[in-house]
Amino acid sequence: MNIIPRVFLASLLGLVITNSVRGQEYATSDPDYIRYVEAGLEQLQSEDWEACLESYSAAFSIKQTSFLSTLRYATCAYYVQNEALYREQVDKAMEIDGGGSYTIFSSNPEFQSVQNTALAEYVTGQYWASLEQAGYDIILARQLEEIYREDQQYRMQLGGIEEEFGQNSPEVRAHWAKIREHDLINTEKITQLLDTLGYPGESVVGEGMADVAFLVIQHADLEVQLKYLDMITEAADAGELEWSSVALLIDRTRMRQGQPQLYGSQIYSDQYSDGWFIAEIEDPFQVDERRAEVGLGPLAEYAARFDLQWDPQAHLDFHAERKQRMAESEEE
Repeated sequence: MNIIPRVFLASLLGLVITNSVRGQEYATSDPDYIRYVEAGLEQLQSEDWEACLESYSAAFSIKQTSFLSTLRYATCAYYVQNEALYREQVDKAMEIDGGGSYTIFSSNPEFQSVQNTALAEYVTGQYWASLEQAGYDIILARQLEEIYREDQQYRMQLGGIEEEFGQNSPEVRAHWAKIREHDLINTEKITQLLDTLGYPGESVVGEGMADVAFLVIQHADLEVQLKYLDMITEAADAGELEWSSVALLIDRTRMRQGQPQLYGSQIYSDQYSDGWFIAEIEDPFQVDERRAEVGLGPLAEYAARFDLQWDPQAHLDFHAERKQRMAESEEE
């Protein structure tokens, strides 16, 4: 059976869910703020730098608590060669969330054009300086950063390959084989760290690198995931990483064992469905209570990111029908 998972790890990118409009998170529900930051992003993408600066300046006169929008503002400032402004805004983003800023600056598509520039050098320098000043294990943090980049490098290329050749093309299958090959290498590196040092969490490597070990484990084989699930859970209980990350791993291990998920993080597509769907959830009428307990927002907001609607009764009906189609297919 060809089942394709589709999961976005928002927690790793440091995205704090506030108000969601069609899957985009905003620092406030103020309509003027939303209008300004949306305009700023469009102007950044269309390279209208001056207009971009004006839009973000107007937005931040209302509120400035989003490190993502702040970094976009800094990028526009870089392109108009306003060094003082882009440095000021990078510092502000680091103040809001240093780990989230560093991670998202390295991975989001709108920042790819400014990698290997003075702006990127300043972001990197400020991040590592903040870790060193706070007394974190810099050597271990840099080791985790390298593993994270290796984990994400080929996954970041996947969308473009799927778009060019198709989701089930030989090119995509070959790329997934490459991803799995690197996953095995990274899993070995991380399990050695876990066996030797325990979980390298926030108190050791800072917030930005605290999720890396989890990320690699959630890409590992089921046997490895189950072996380290208790360690990762205990680390989350101790505040070493976000419990929302553990929820994702719990859902994934349950699904791989043929059990319904608990938190609704797993979204799939297969030959028995017409498009993407939320994988089966245990007691779907209580899912939002479980999500709230681990710091996740309502499932309806999460589903909207994938252009899906959430209704617990419709969810039960869908999976009952899907199981019937599967049974009929097996009889044939």
